[in-house]
Amino acid sequence: MKRRRKDTDVQSDQPHVSHEDEVKAINQQLKAANQQLKAHEQQLSAANQQLKAQQQQLRAANQQLRANEQQLKATNRQLLQSREELRIERDRAQQYLDVAGVMLLALDVDGKVQSINPRGCDVLGLPREEIVGRDWFGEFIHSDVVPQLKQVFAKVVSGQLASVEYYENDVVRADGTHRTIAWHNSLLYDAAGEITGVFCSGEDITERKQAELALQKSERQLADAQRLANIGSWERGINDDKVYCTEQMFRISGVDSDAGYVPLKYAESVIHPDDRASFEQALQRVLKSGQPTCLEYRIARPNGELVILKAEIGLLTNEEGIPDRFIGTCRDITENVKTRREIETIYEMSLDLMCIADINTATFLRVNPAFTAVLGYAEEELLNRPFLEFVHPDDLDRTIAVLEDKLQKGEKLITFENRYITKSGDCIWLNWTSHPIPEEGITF
Repeated sequence: MKRRRKDTDVQSDQPHVSHEDEVKAINQQLKAANQQLKAHEQQLSAANQQLKAQQQQLRAANQQLRANEQQLKATNRQLLQSREELRIERDRAQQYLDVAGVMLLALDVDGKVQSINPRGCDVLGLPREEIVGRDWFGEFIHSDVVPQLKQVFAKVVSGQLASVEYYENDVVRADGTHRTIAWHNSLLYDAAGEITGVFCSGEDITERKQAELALQKSERQLADAQRLANIGSWERGINDDKVYCTEQMFRISGVDSDAGYVPLKYAESVIHPDDRASFEQALQRVLKSGQPTCLEYRIARPNGELVILKAEIGLLTNEEGIPDRFIGTCRDITENVKTRREIETIYEMSLDLMCIADINTATFLRVNPAFTAVLGYAEEELLNRPFLEFVHPDDLDRTIAVLEDKLQKGEKLITFENRYITKSGDCIWLNWTSHPIPEEGITF
């Protein structure tokens, strides 16, 4: 039977390793294992640190997420609040548009109506749905001015021309009538600053324009009437230093003034020095009594020519009924005065008997010197006495009959003869030519 080889026998073939060497080998292995373990520990520590960092980042991200959620909620609340405020403002703006007393409409760049308020609908005589979307220029503007307005509009919305802030034109209503509108305009822009249309505010000034035309016509008529009658008028505030005059007043005074007024000091300076006191007294009289007054005074034209004026001065009151302005009318009576003086000279120097008598009372109002010389009576003995007292009794009935008959027939020139008794008792035959003026109640 074979004997099993022992391990010692096997190992005997290998080199002999001492116990110390084995211990060293084991120590080296332990060191390597320890180093490897430390490396694993370092890796594990680094991994832990990285995990902690990731956890911190996650916590920070969660915090940021929560902050973002809070900000989002706050933003949503602000958005909702802004939307509500916007709705309120939009509703308020719409209320303003609905109750505005002027036309408000928006046009796009093609000139189509985008929106219009109730007042605009009233002016055009159409409901909103029959206006919005339609061509503004083609359907609501008078055809005579459409080409010009469309050309200007196109240049404005294209940025080639500055916006026309104000203009007036007629619009055509549904019934074909026209209304004059005064427009104020502003451009509309989008968020990018591009022009998107025009917003227009229009005031219906039809009645005002008609009133202005009527006033202009009235002023022209007044100017024509004053020119034909040679009557001018002026006006100034009681405490004002300007005198406003009509064209005819300037013509009468020989003054040119494009401003329509002259300084008060100048107006006072042209009054003749001898008439300034009476003019000022007239003003004070009117101011004190409140009643108009008449006077005659002279002014000097720039060329030195004197003009005689017959004036009436009155007061105008303000809305509270308080007098605040003088108003005056002046008529150039220079030629009248010259004629009157000439007539007066003839009247005084004539050898014919001349008188003015009251038709209703049959009394003398005025007699000339020849009258008193022929009849022998003093002037005061004749005035305000019935002229029939001086007619011979035998001619009295015939004289009355002739006068009544001629006056009833409306004859402008009456001729007759009768006898007058002089103061000395003599009888003289007189051949009368009488010119009655019934509306004034006198006869010459």
